[in-house]
Amino acid sequence: MLIVYPQKKLPKDYAFMEESEKVLKDKPVTWKVYPDNIEGAKKIIDMEYKELQESKDKSHELVHLASACLLLWRKLNNAE
Repeated sequence: MLIVYPQKKLPKDYAFMEESEKVLKDKPVTWKVYPDNIEGAKKIIDMEYKELQESKDKSHELVHLASACLLLWRKLNNAE
């Protein structure tokens, strides 16, 4: 007997979450110049925000900015 389970429909922002996961697993080279601490994470956010303002690829930069925010949140909450 074959049992078929209905597939869950993925949220529309699933691609965003996947990209953010990739960014955090393999951090961009531009992030590696900052210290791996709270202050460094804050500086990454500042850098990503500036890149967002200057970039035509807002979608890409929003993923990087959000990932940087999540990185800081994890550091503040010891959730790495």
